[in-house]
Amino acid sequence: CERASRNVDGVVSELSQLEYLQVSYEAEAEDDDNNNNPATTVEEVQAAEVDDTKAPTVAPISANPTKRPVVASVDGDDDDDFSSVATTLTTDNPTASPVTSEPSLPPASDQPTTLAPVGPIPLSDRSDNCNSYTPCERCVGSCNYDEECEEGLLCYQRYGYAFIPGCTGSGRPNQNYCYDPFADGLDEDNLLPMEEGDCDHKDRCDKCRGDCDDDDDCAKNLYCYRRSEFELVPGCAGQGKAGTDYCFDPDDLDGDF
Repeated sequence: CERASRNVDGVVSELSQLEYLQVSYEAEAEDDDNNNNPATTVEEVQAAEVDDTKAPTVAPISANPTKRPVVASVDGDDDDDFSSVATTLTTDNPTASPVTSEPSLPPASDQPTTLAPVGPIPLSDRSDNCNSYTPCERCVGSCNYDEECEEGLLCYQRYGYAFIPGCTGSGRPNQNYCYDPFADGLDEDNLLPMEEGDCDHKDRCDKCRGDCDDDDDCAKNLYCYRRSEFELVPGCAGQGKAGTDYCFDPDDLDGDF
């Protein structure tokens, strides 16, 4: 019995050794597999996925500009309450806007513009007298001073039915009317001065200048025109100073002198 018991113990011991050797062999085989095929970590897996991703395709940039407009739509986030935005890229050669030409103007004339002369108009009377606030027009009365007539006009100091330059009709006797002293085509050089000068045979006066006493006080071929009040002087404009005598040219008289 003791011998059989020892044989059984020997067999059990050998079996235990065989199991141990088998376990050891499997463990060594697993280690060899791990060395040949190491475990793949999460980072390595992600890196592998990145490596497998193809590089984005880059569209070639053309050297020539786009001939037609390119519209790119950009949609905003709903949370930010943005609306869709459309951005239009302009073309290199936009369509030119038509240019409206200004209307053609007629060629300027070399000849100076000449205003048509204003003809005589009838004498008329206002319901009220002329004044500096509401001056009278041409051939309208009654005035007392030049300031009571419109600009460029003078107040004609009238006696009886005396003729008034640029006006027609009889009007009212001894009533003063506004008139244009240059209505007969005279200019400012022919306007009788209001200030009184002094003419003599040594310092003779020119045309429409005074005060002269006789013909020797006037320049050559001129004569002294005697006046008592505001009579008109031939060839001279205005009435000048009352009672002043002025030199005049006899050629300006209508009849023989």
